[in-house]
Amino acid sequence: MEKIKILCVSDIHNSNQFLRSLNEHLSSRKYDLILCAGDVVSLSNKKGMEFLEKFIDLITNLHQTKLFMIQGNSESEKMIDLMRKKNVLIHLKTKRFRGHRFYGIGGWVEDLPEMSKLKSQMSNSILLTHLPPKRAQSISTNFHKSQPISDGPAVHLCGHLHAPGMVWRIGETLVIKIPTAMYGEVAVLEMPGKKIKFVRI
Repeated sequence: MEKIKILCVSDIHNSNQFLRSLNEHLSSRKYDLILCAGDVVSLSNKKGMEFLEKFIDLITNLHQTKLFMIQGNSESEKMIDLMRKKNVLIHLKTKRFRGHRFYGIGGWVEDLPEMSKLKSQMSNSILLTHLPPKRAQSISTNFHKSQPISDGPAVHLCGHLHAPGMVWRIGETLVIKIPTAMYGEVAVLEMPGKKIKFVRI
């Protein structure tokens, strides 16, 4: 398992200022992987598809950096198809990168599958979701009902709350709430040491 540095972003919501800041940031810093927990766009923005494609191409083409992402509650089916075509979507998929295993669960509450059926995929993985788990329980069905799962992910990264970055533990799982990108805030995760810091870009 190699040492890797991961830039984690969430909830960009069509912020062109964030895209400019991200471009400058990536021009002077090197990351092995970028994870995005969804809501790249805003529901009401008519240029969402154009913005999403610009975001993906900035990372994968201009800066030649690996990107794994999921949809939030703002991306349309066409946008999800674009992520799939660009080979960056990890919703309900396991992806391996330099010895680390990643699994993604995108979307809103009604889109979420029965978590207990995904135990083997999530166990000891780096789990990326849009919704956060309940603090009082381990990863659970629909993230709201109390069906705790043992042998959970090593790290659970999530977004959605539009709040500053937070870190807590549920059992052995390190839960990281990614800060809000449209406010210029991101997280940097180093694995396998689980070192996390929140930075402004």
